[in-house]
Order: sequence, then structure tokens, then C-alpha cells
Amino acid sequence: MKNQTTKIKEQVIGYQNYTNPITGEVEKFKVINEEEYSDFNFHKVWIKRLCDLFEVLGGGKNTIIAHLLRNMNYQNNYTGSIAKIAKSTNISINTVKATLKILKLNDHIRMVQQGVYKINPNLIAKGKSNGRQRQVSEYYKIGEEKVA
Repeated sequence: MKNQTTKIKEQVIGYQNYTNPITGEVEKFKVINEEEYSDFNFHKVWIKRLCDLFEVLGGGKNTIIAHLLRNMNYQNNYTGSIAKIAKSTNISINTVKATLKILKLNDHIRMVQQGVYKINPNLIAKGKSNGRQRQVSEYYKIGEEKVA
């Protein structure tokens, strides 16, 4: 069975005629509104307790991840320099850099701009399902303009 993450709800909102530019033939098409509306395999998590668990497990990398998750906003953005993360967590700058590099390589975070990181909303998201879907779309656009 395919591992599903969301359901898609399709709603026909009308019909419209289009002219085929090659043949000149007028064709009738359904106009639909497609919306992702629910998540599968969703678990409610208390972020403070999850972050406490990361810190109890130990290690600088866990502490850094807990710090990012605790301090992200509702757009899944964490704002703070490497130096700020190091100071807030009492972890060395080298460990912070290495952790952020690992998180980027494994697509858990993306850098929006210097000092602003977006946490992958397929990992965690604050808010409701429709907000998460917007965040997913925004997340995958980060870096596209650099490639083009």
C-alpha cells in the first residue's frame, strides 16, 4: 500500500470552453478546485516535552535541534545567527555549524536568508493542516530561484 500523507478533495466549480491552439477546435473542460485537507499518520506532539527529551538524550546536536524547534515561529522560521544559537545553547560555534550543515544536507531545514532558517513542515509544523500545506509549498520554493 502506498504511504499516503494527505487526502486531496476535488470540487467541480464549473465548466469552461477552451480553444485548442493547434486544431482550433473548442473543447469543454471541468474547472475544479483541488485542496489538500487532511493528514494521515498525524500525531499530536507537545513540543516542549519533545525538546526536553532531546536535551535529556544529550549531545550538542540534540540541544541545538531542541533550541530551533522551541524558538521557531508559526511560519516554521527560526531567526538567529550561528553565534546566537551557540550562545543560547552553550554549544561551540563549530558544533552549531556542523549541526546546521547536517540538517540542511538531510533537508530538515533550509536557509531562507542569512540568519533565517525554515524547518521542513513535513517534519513539524505549528498550526492547522491548511497552514502546513502553505508552508510545504513555500519550503520547496526556497532555493529554486538560485537553481534557475
